[in-house]
Amino acid sequence: FYENLSQGEELVDQFERLGNMDQFRYNYDLSLSHSIEFDSSDHKLMTAVSYNASDDFTNQRFRQDIILQGTENLFFDEFLERVNQNEWLQNFIGQMDYSRPLMGGELETGAKAAWRRIGSSYFAERGPDEDAQFDPVLGLNNEFLYNEWVSAAYISYRGKVNKWSYMLGVRGEHTTIETELVNTGELNNKSYLDLFPSAFLGYQLSKRQQIQLNSGRRVNRPYFSALNPFVAFTDPFNIRLGNPDLDPEYTISSELNYIVSFDRNMLNVGVFHRYTEDVIQRYRTLDDEGVARVVFDNIALSNTVGVDVFFNHQFTKKWRGNISVNAYWSEVSGTDIDPTFDVSFFSMFGRLSQTFTIMKDLNLQFNYFYRAPMETVQGRMLSMQGLDVALTHEFWNGNASLTVRVTDIFDTRFFRFRTEAIDFEVDTEWNRVTRRGLLTFIYKFNNYKEKRNGRPMGGGEDFEGM
Repeated sequence: FYENLSQGEELVDQFERLGNMDQFRYNYDLSLSHSIEFDSSDHKLMTAVSYNASDDFTNQRFRQDIILQGTENLFFDEFLERVNQNEWLQNFIGQMDYSRPLMGGELETGAKAAWRRIGSSYFAERGPDEDAQFDPVLGLNNEFLYNEWVSAAYISYRGKVNKWSYMLGVRGEHTTIETELVNTGELNNKSYLDLFPSAFLGYQLSKRQQIQLNSGRRVNRPYFSALNPFVAFTDPFNIRLGNPDLDPEYTISSELNYIVSFDRNMLNVGVFHRYTEDVIQRYRTLDDEGVARVVFDNIALSNTVGVDVFFNHQFTKKWRGNISVNAYWSEVSGTDIDPTFDVSFFSMFGRLSQTFTIMKDLNLQFNYFYRAPMETVQGRMLSMQGLDVALTHEFWNGNASLTVRVTDIFDTRFFRFRTEAIDFEVDTEWNRVTRRGLLTFIYKFNNYKEKRNGRPMGGGEDFEGM
């Protein structure tokens, strides 16, 4: 519901816009892996390929009514609008990892190739009523295609000398990105080569205590909706535009951790520092007709220092879980874009996961998270929280399980923003469908047990943004 007022605060236009949406999503996942062990379990070659695809269909209907008109009508007297949107994804990954003992330590090397295709089509049409002819909205209808090729190779070496342990590694990565806005023929191509070094140093204070120091560089590629240049809006006063010319974010991080274990519990307390270049943030502009445009850009540098606490516990045989809290101070500067884009703030987030064994082969799990308010270069993102509940029953000698899960059971996981500029203020609340019920059945062939080596590709860094 909107009211448009003159400078004298007299009513010019008043209208409401009502809408509903239907959404259908299909997912496909295939994976294949193979492992060869040579003269020992530490000397092996692992290969894996995976393919996943999804199709997302969204149908929306809007009705917009002008209740009172002034001398000039900014948009339409009255209309119906139908929007059909299809977004699809294809992702193929091939990976090979080789490791072997060497000089008292372990050498690991490998390569990985990934190809990702995403497409999004948007078709909107308007008409005065259901029985009339609907005409396409030419300024909104388009198709956007995104292709991404990433090839990488890494090498790392880890070893141990007395109470000291260490790891050194580097990953090289070449990325090519092509985007196309089909209806206009607009093309945008990017290609870049990067190196990502990483290092680890640990010291065993005692049998149950150790100190660890980590440092490395990583990349965070723009997500698809931030690149998509579609003019997307749910009402005529709020328009969102992606930016296909976005660059990745690059972060150099360092972290010092103290780890202690006692009984069946483990506590990890760490301090960290992160420096990020080309931070991607959205910002809002307002034109003379009162239309707000939300755009994305690499607008900032950020410096963040903080404390990270993780506690994993098993108080009894029937009660286990973990708690994590992250508190940090961050400075974000984007004064090259706008002199006012400079902010410092304190924030935090936490997670709580608890599992209770009600009876043999029947577990009840609670997962809760909270994120405190955080500042942006043009306002703030308000707090968010949510609770998931799951009940899992295992049977057939542990080879099968059935899980009933409800996500965001209290329907509190929604985004709230406050945008503040010199000439306007905007409060936004966005509530996705997060309260859902899921029923999952899993069967393990040949008593399959998932193997985890705990080491992402490249000795601590993986394909970020994939």
